Amino acid sequence: MKIILLALSLGISQSLFAAVCTQNSNTLTLVGQDSTGNLFAGVTDHGGECSCDFFRFKEVNTDTKKALDILLRAKINYKKVRIDIKDANDCNSGHQLYIH
Repeated sequence: MKIILLALSLGISQSLFAAVCTQNSNTLTLVGQDSTGNLFAGVTDHGGECSCDFFRFKEVNTDTKKALDILLRAKINYKKVRIDIKDANDCNSGHQLYIH
């Protein structure tokens, strides 16, 4: 019984992990914010890991004020960014940012 529970928990955790996608070396082309507080980032020159040319960051997924700060710093300083999305099939689920 313990083996079955362990196997099920590993299978579930792997499927959850597979849903997350990381796209590296994005060059920011556009950074904006809509009236509801969602951030938008257009990107180029990436590896295409998530197949996204744009990302949206919503308050339910991330701290949009901090994300805006990171995006603007990267854009102004011509730095590339790594962007993680929660759902590999949804470029509107951005939740983590890193400056390269």
